[in-house]
Amino acid sequence: MFGTIILVSGLATIITINLLTITTQFEAFEEEYKLNEERSGEDIRIDNVEGNPTLGLLLLNVTNIGEQGIQIRDFPYIDVIIFYKKDGANQTAWIPYDPNGVSTPYWRVYKVFFKGREGDLMNPLKLTNPTHGIWDPEETIELEIVLSGSVQEFYYVVIATPSGSIAYGVPG
Repeated sequence: MFGTIILVSGLATIITINLLTITTQFEAFEEEYKLNEERSGEDIRIDNVEGNPTLGLLLLNVTNIGEQGIQIRDFPYIDVIIFYKKDGANQTAWIPYDPNGVSTPYWRVYKVFFKGREGDLMNPLKLTNPTHGIWDPEETIELEIVLSGSVQEFYYVVIATPSGSIAYGVPG
């Protein structure tokens, strides 16, 4: 009798552990599905990349062509990566977000456009402290990217949103 109780207790423990494992796996799959669904609503495109290597300056337009906006509070999590040539060597740099453009290198939003006109009508981006707003679908932001000193040549820029949407641009 005692052996049967131990056997039943052991089976109950195994079943409980298996159910908890299955529940945890399901929750992980559900979270991944939600993240993929969120990513599918976010997309960007880079246009009009202009560079001044002597000043270490790039200006480019990035349009939100996705279905959802990106909060300005998430801008520090946007990756901006520059590939360039300096002192005869190819280099890569991750550029930090600095809305005030105080320390180099940095990137910041210089202007906001909606359908080709300067200005932001819906959820306006306030670019000075305290910052707030949303980079809405169909809005274009002009980014100013400043490196520490001059470079010989800009090759290209890569921008990745916090949810993983990626766009590439080449100076024209």
